[in-house]
Amino acid sequence: MGLVATLCAPGTLESAVYDTIFRGWVEDERVWAVSIDEQADPDDLTSFGVKPDTLLLVYRDYREFSTLEPDLVYIENEIKLLYDAPDQSTNGATIADYIRDANVAGGKKLEAVCKDGSRAEVNGRWDLTRMMSAWGSCRSHGGVERAFYTTYKDTNAIIACICKDYRLVAGPGELCGGRTQVLVRIRNHEY
Repeated sequence: MGLVATLCAPGTLESAVYDTIFRGWVEDERVWAVSIDEQADPDDLTSFGVKPDTLLLVYRDYREFSTLEPDLVYIENEIKLLYDAPDQSTNGATIADYIRDANVAGGKKLEAVCKDGSRAEVNGRWDLTRMMSAWGSCRSHGGVERAFYTTYKDTNAIIACICKDYRLVAGPGELCGGRTQVLVRIRNHEY
């Protein structure tokens, strides 16, 4: 079974902006997977102080694809694979779809803010009951300024996987070809 990770914050190099997709250990191997923008040169990352025992996987614009091969695979201070035109597919749900679904997962509930800026105390199970509760709560605060729905981000949702053949795929790993073919499962980051 592969390791489960969380997406990390973006970083910068002199000529490239990258998002760290995964950085950590898988069994006895250090793995660093990044996404770079369309104009960036993947070779720039190899001079970024990659430790000798690191597997570096460089992808481009990973969110818009269902499956995507890396532009560059760098192991033991040597470029092992360099794809001029890596295979990319948008058949089915994309990684962006899984991120969006994970960020609006869970129950939605009606909340309200009063005109003086205070948060309304809202009780009840149904929207109509909750709105009536908000009006009552905001009565001494100038009334209801706005009502909105809250959602809960599911940071445990698996949004992508890195397969053992280094493809980055959307979702929990079915596109890798089975559970044994998954190198890393990547959890949702709070966007």
